[in-house]
Amino acid sequence: MNPEAYYYCYPMMKEFDTIVRSCQKIKKGYVLTMDQTAFYPEGGGQPCDLGTIDTASVLDVQEKDNVVYHYVDQPFTVGQTIHGMIDWNRRFLMMQSHSGEHIVSGLVHAQFGYDNVGFHLDTQGLMTIDFNGVLTQTDIESIEKLANDVVFQDIPITIEWPTKEQREHMAYRSKKALDGDVRIVKIGSYDTCACCGTHVERTGQIGPIKILSMEKHKQGVRLQLICGRKAIMDHQLKHTICAQLSPMFSVPVEGIVAAVKKAQEDSNEKSRTIHKWQEKYIVLKTAMLPTSKIQFLEEDVDRYTMRDFCNYVLSHTDCLVAIVVSKNQERYSYVMASQTIDLKTKVKELNALLCGRGGGQKEMVQGTFQTDIETIKKVIQQWNDSL
Repeated sequence: MNPEAYYYCYPMMKEFDTIVRSCQKIKKGYVLTMDQTAFYPEGGGQPCDLGTIDTASVLDVQEKDNVVYHYVDQPFTVGQTIHGMIDWNRRFLMMQSHSGEHIVSGLVHAQFGYDNVGFHLDTQGLMTIDFNGVLTQTDIESIEKLANDVVFQDIPITIEWPTKEQREHMAYRSKKALDGDVRIVKIGSYDTCACCGTHVERTGQIGPIKILSMEKHKQGVRLQLICGRKAIMDHQLKHTICAQLSPMFSVPVEGIVAAVKKAQEDSNEKSRTIHKWQEKYIVLKTAMLPTSKIQFLEEDVDRYTMRDFCNYVLSHTDCLVAIVVSKNQERYSYVMASQTIDLKTKVKELNALLCGRGGGQKEMVQGTFQTDIETIKKVIQQWNDSL
């Protein structure tokens, strides 16, 4: 880490001028170093900054041995003065998100004694945090409320670069033992943590903090959360969905879940009723079938009912093969069953003749034919005549 880097000294800097130190051609584009930079290199679970350098696009930014490497799509001349411009929407979202994560992790550590043992922030602002202890839904709701209270207080977020001796007398969160330059991010009395990421200047700039989900992970839990602009966009989307669902079910927003559950129960009951009638229909239809080596039926039913149809016909007639087809837009879905003929081999021949796709086991195959029903009937009749 370089404490003098612009992205540390001036985290709100959006544009800057500097001089090119080196530029090297690589397989995909060019990599350059500069006297100074406001482009944050990937690290600490946080994605790098993107943007432009003059007219070149910045594709990636990495740091090695305190040197920041900028991967761009155009060449530059050593000694050239350039103008860098940060993709500020992306950077500010990263800052909001990372600062919000510190608040949540600090509160969990203070309230429950758990450590943040894994952190990832994606380029869209979605974060995951892994804690080495179990939390309940009530715990999560409490932490979320407290975290947003810290935002409302608009507390300054301060940065320190303590010496090794000073760190020995400091209490701070860290995932591993640290040496060399160590950057400490402090959020009032709520969190003190070693961190190399970028942060906003005050908690009020974070905006809303929303914990989206919690799941078991190893011996603890994994949280998904979003902050700032990402949280606002998430709320807008869900508000729009609720605003559309409410009149559809003729209930207020708070009644949507109950209305959807009732609709599911009604739908399941209708499905059970339909299934009972389908079973009766299969019995009646099978009883009316003429004797044939191949029983071929065209029915407007789903694939599950097609399978039931085939199995019932096969077991209640003397046929060798049962075939059910059902029109599906411009194609015909098919299911075939047999106890004596290897359909896995036969279906390859049928697919070739009928522009079909599909397969399965020797006792049952399924797929689609991309042709008309008369052609299908003709080919099946030829097969029947050959048996």
